[in-house]
Amino acid sequence: MLNESTLELLPFFEMTPDLVCIADKEGYFKKINKATIEKLGYTEEELLATPVFSFMHPDDRERTGAQRQLLLNGSPMINFQNRYIKKSGEIIWLDWTAVYFPDKELVFAIAKDVTDRRRMEQQLQAKYEQYRSLASHFKTSLEKDMKNLSVELQEDLAQLAAVIKIDLQWVLRWESDLPSSVVEQLTHAAQ
Repeated sequence: MLNESTLELLPFFEMTPDLVCIADKEGYFKKINKATIEKLGYTEEELLATPVFSFMHPDDRERTGAQRQLLLNGSPMINFQNRYIKKSGEIIWLDWTAVYFPDKELVFAIAKDVTDRRRMEQQLQAKYEQYRSLASHFKTSLEKDMKNLSVELQEDLAQLAAVIKIDLQWVLRWESDLPSSVVEQLTHAAQ
């Protein structure tokens, strides 16, 4: 089903810009296309002689190992992203789709370089966090200003009420010819 001569006949294997590779159950590349060599910057010999995990970002190895185990147990890997370290030291993000052929004990995998997309997502996330922080700051500032305004209004209203009470008491004391209903109202308001 999947042998060396079959792979030689698949033109897309060499022509695709995506990373196409076949790895064995032990985690070594068995066949890679030119795009894999060009993208990672290692020679074909280096890539075939070194365990695949050696090229992965250390922070992604455990998560990738768990995903690989699921793959070897029969679950296809679809849109799994992890980071690889190029020979130059640059870190790139790869989005993998892979299947395991247990009868051949081989993994067939294709990866797309999604580094630019990940960078844009990180930039968008950073902008979002910045705007969220500003919104939080403005909300806090507005709440503080509203609280201060409320306190000031209460103080101003209390002072105004005190002045009105004094004025009402003055009217009651010095205006003797007011009708009794007005005196009643003023007395009630002055309390």
